[in-house]
Amino acid sequence: MVKNILITLFVLFTGYACYDYGYKTAYNKQAISYVKQLKEQEFKLQESQKNIKLIQLEKENEIKTINTKHSSIVNSLRNRPERTVVVQSTSNDSPVISSGAGSTGEQLFREDAEFLIGEAAKAETLKKSLTSCRRYLLGNES
Repeated sequence: MVKNILITLFVLFTGYACYDYGYKTAYNKQAISYVKQLKEQEFKLQESQKNIKLIQLEKENEIKTINTKHSSIVNSLRNRPERTVVVQSTSNDSPVISSGAGSTGEQLFREDAEFLIGEAAKAETLKKSLTSCRRYLLGNES
């Protein structure tokens, strides 16, 4: 009877030891895998942040270039004549307002050219912003 009790205790102890070893081994493997995943995610996040900063810097540099071009063109327009309004009367006594010269780029008055150049600069700025957003989104799909 004592022998049976000792055998039972030995079997129980051995079973518990094997169970505890297996549990700890599986737990450690899972913990190592989890830490590995966290490190990979952190690396990907850092790479993504670097890419975002590079894209933003490129966009800001392109926008500075656009603004510089805009300023230089506006400064060069100071030599252009201002818009003059000429009122011409017709036979039915209703005046016709004419702004003078034609409408090619060289013939635009200063105010009109400044407006169009400003709108072109805004459009180019928006284009660069959209391009940088698309680069970011396409870069983060993978």
